[in-house]
Amino acid sequence: MSRFSEPQDPVFQQLNASISYDRRLWPYDIEQSRAHAAMLAAQGIIDDADRDAIDAGLDEVEQELVAGEFPFRDDDEDIHMAVERRLTELVGPAGGKLHTARSRNDQVATDVALFTRDHARRAVAAVEKLMATLLDVAEEHIDWPMPGYTHLQRAQPVYLGHHLLAYVWMLDRDRARFRFAAEQADSLPLGAGALAGVNFDTDRGFVADRLGFDRVAPNSIDAVSNRDFVLDYLGAAAICATHLSRLGAELVLWSSE
Repeated sequence: MSRFSEPQDPVFQQLNASISYDRRLWPYDIEQSRAHAAMLAAQGIIDDADRDAIDAGLDEVEQELVAGEFPFRDDDEDIHMAVERRLTELVGPAGGKLHTARSRNDQVATDVALFTRDHARRAVAAVEKLMATLLDVAEEHIDWPMPGYTHLQRAQPVYLGHHLLAYVWMLDRDRARFRFAAEQADSLPLGAGALAGVNFDTDRGFVADRLGFDRVAPNSIDAVSNRDFVLDYLGAAAICATHLSRLGAELVLWSSE
C-alpha cells in the first residue's frame, strides 16, 4: 500500500519503472513462484487449496504472456509486480498469499540468477557447437599451407588447420568463462527476504532443488545484493565477442586477397 495519498506523477512512474526491459524475466518469475508456492504448502504456511489456486492462476498468466495478451498496466513497476497483480485478479486472495515469506529483493535476485545461469549455459552450448565446426574444418585442411599474418603483414607460412585451431583454444577459454558465470549464478537467493531473512519456517533447500540450484546463498545481505555473476557473464560475453570479431575479420581478409 502506498504511503502517499496522491497517485504517482507519470514522469516519475516512467523513471521508476523497469518493466520495459525486465519483462523478459517472466518465465523465471513464474518458475520461481511455482516453486515458492509448493514450498509454502509443504511447510504448512499456506494450504493445498491456495497452492492449487496459485498454480492454476500462474498457468493462465503464463498463457497470456506467451500469447502476447497479458494486460500490462501503467502502474506495473516491474514484471514481478505485474505477475502478482494479475494473479490476484484471477484467483483472488490466494494470489496475495504468494508473496508470503519473500520480498521483491530476494525475488528479483533469484530471477536474475536463473536468467543469467540459463543464458550462460546456452552460451556454453553455442561455443561448443562452433568449436566442433572449427575442429572439423581444421581436420579437413590440416596440411593446407597459407601465409600467417602479423600486424596485417604476411609473415611465416602456416597451415590453415593450425590457424583455425587457434580459435578453438580461444573458444575453450570462453567456454570456461561462461561455465564459471553459470556456476556463480547457481546459488539460491530466495529466503533472504528484504535483507535479513524471513519470519516463517521456510525450506530453502526445497526451493533450491525445485529450481535446480546447486546451493543456497549463506548470507542474506549478500544474497540480495550480489550481482557479481552478471558481471562474470558480461565479461565472458565481451571476450567471446572479441574472439568472434577476430575470426570474422580474418574471413574478410582472406576473402579479399
